[in-house]
Amino acid sequence: FSIEIAKRIKEKKPDIFIVFGGPACYFLDFRCSVPVKNFLSPYGAHPYMEPGIVDAFVVGEGEEALYMLIANYYNKKTEKLNGVLYFNKNTKKYDIFLPPKLIYNLDDIPYPAWEDLDLSLYPLEGTLPVLFGRGYVNRCSFCNDWKLWGGKYRGRRAENIVDEFIHNSNKYGVSNFQSNDLAINADVNLLYELADRLGRQKRQFTWSGQGFIRKEMSRELMVKLKETGLTWITYGVEHLSDNVLSLMGKEHSFDDVITVLKNTKSAGIGISVNFLLGFPGETD
Repeated sequence: FSIEIAKRIKEKKPDIFIVFGGPACYFLDFRCSVPVKNFLSPYGAHPYMEPGIVDAFVVGEGEEALYMLIANYYNKKTEKLNGVLYFNKNTKKYDIFLPPKLIYNLDDIPYPAWEDLDLSLYPLEGTLPVLFGRGYVNRCSFCNDWKLWGGKYRGRRAENIVDEFIHNSNKYGVSNFQSNDLAINADVNLLYELADRLGRQKRQFTWSGQGFIRKEMSRELMVKLKETGLTWITYGVEHLSDNVLSLMGKEHSFDDVITVLKNTKSAGIGISVNFLLGFPGETD
């Protein structure tokens, strides 16, 4: 759909500069003719997108790369940027690609400009998304999310996260936050710090997110998090067979699953779980 829109825009205004970004652009093929291998028609493997429909792909995190791309465009600079794949109008091909660079200090990134969106159009009234960090600490065999983030986990400071809660509460009147992290418990120390800082706030927030099974999710920690407003965790349990969990590259066992779920439930935190059935190596 995005490609079709881009094609029609180019037909009406060929000089407009079109940029694609996001997770779908991470797995580029880097062949000059077809930069995105997933953008192939199932009928004869013809590319949906001819070279030049998209002038540039931003691969990986876009805050710095897209900013510099826009600045260079308006200043008519032609320097190559890390994480940006350019279409060369002279050769009619995409240029050599410089791999993206990770943003290591996430606290330097400004809070999202929610004022530019009509929040009434979204179903979760009084709720805004938030990120505690980027990346993942495990490399499960069925997953590519960890690769999207460069195979590394980077977390924000608890102080910065709480400040965002307060900022969004003051500016937009929201008090509920949905963590969009791959796992809110990627850094357990961050959870302890977050619990301490939220516990010192005069106002009450509620928040939720998804996590993975790890032994450090003790009942003591779960009670602390419940007191600071954590209402729900979706756990990536994935399976209940130790054999299959091992094949998946998971570090937890069935016993760990039972312990963590009991600790969470007894603290009064709601639970949902994810399962993967039919994994290679699974038996009746």
